[in-house]
Amino acid sequence: MINSNRLTVTPDLVQDAVNNLLDQYGDDVFFCLDDAVETIGKETAQIVKEKAPVETGKSSRKGRYKKSISFKKDTKSKNLGEVRGYVYAKYPESSLAHLLEFPHAKANGTGTVSPQPHFQYGQDHVNQNFQDQLKKTIEEV
Repeated sequence: MINSNRLTVTPDLVQDAVNNLLDQYGDDVFFCLDDAVETIGKETAQIVKEKAPVETGKSSRKGRYKKSISFKKDTKSKNLGEVRGYVYAKYPESSLAHLLEFPHAKANGTGTVSPQPHFQYGQDHVNQNFQDQLKKTIEEV
């Protein structure tokens, strides 16, 4: 005669166990998302820096705009369950970013200044690589 111990599991216990597993998985994916934003953000900032124009001639500002390009993550958005990263030009060079990226009227009003699209290269990098980086990071967990 075989004596077997029976374990009775109620639906509530199964539901709690599945919910705990899903919560843990959600936390893991959130940390992977945070890591992917950090990785791609730093790569993007480097690409934008490489493509950014440098002043030529007798300007005393040579390279200051290019050096001001940086990446930061928004720490406030983590409380909302979001991860946001920004590639930007630090103050006081920030006012140049839009003027360099897009065409605009010359100061004397005769014609327009040609655009020097360097942030667009960064946007293209994010669009092409972010999902792959996120998948790669999640698979490592």
